[in-house]
Amino acid sequence: MKKPIIYDCDGVLLDIIGGLRKALWEIDGIKTNGPIPRSYDLKEWMGVDDQAFVIDRILRFNNGEGDYFSNLEPLPGSVEFVKAMRERGYTDSVLTAAGKEAKIKAGRRSNLDRAFGGFTEIKYVGLTESKKPFLEKMPTSWFIEDNIGNAHLGAATGHDTLLIEYEHNATKTGDEDFRRVKDWAEIRSIFDAQHVPAPTL
Repeated sequence: MKKPIIYDCDGVLLDIIGGLRKALWEIDGIKTNGPIPRSYDLKEWMGVDDQAFVIDRILRFNNGEGDYFSNLEPLPGSVEFVKAMRERGYTDSVLTAAGKEAKIKAGRRSNLDRAFGGFTEIKYVGLTESKKPFLEKMPTSWFIEDNIGNAHLGAATGHDTLLIEYEHNATKTGDEDFRRVKDWAEIRSIFDAQHVPAPTL
């Protein structure tokens, strides 16, 4: 019996940073400091001093301003991996912390369905809500994340957790009971090793 796969969405399956960067320029006239943030604090990346602006901007983006949120591009390698694992018999779900408003749910589902086909389940978490209660209720699974805090939660709740490493999460945070990976090619190699047939005697 294969363990299910739980995917985070933003920064794992979909390129939310690319979409947000485009919206910031086309709607707000803000040119970001580089293509990707260097930390979890997005103020420097956006070139603003007000955290309230950052939160408001993300909420407007997620709620569909400009239709960027529902049309995010899949990250390189993600579609191929998801489809390959389905062919091997893995069930999959998405645990996304983009918000729980109806418009956010509709935009996220349509985006994921269009890019990846239907997931077994999509669970929605509030923007600042913990994923822990959801992870505690889910069967032991593979859990693929890009947020360090959530990776710790995944490991603590018994899931085999992989953290996709970016510049903003590259600093190690003490004892880490999860595995850091560079990209989908490395994740694929981990699953390929699981799939090697046992030698016959």
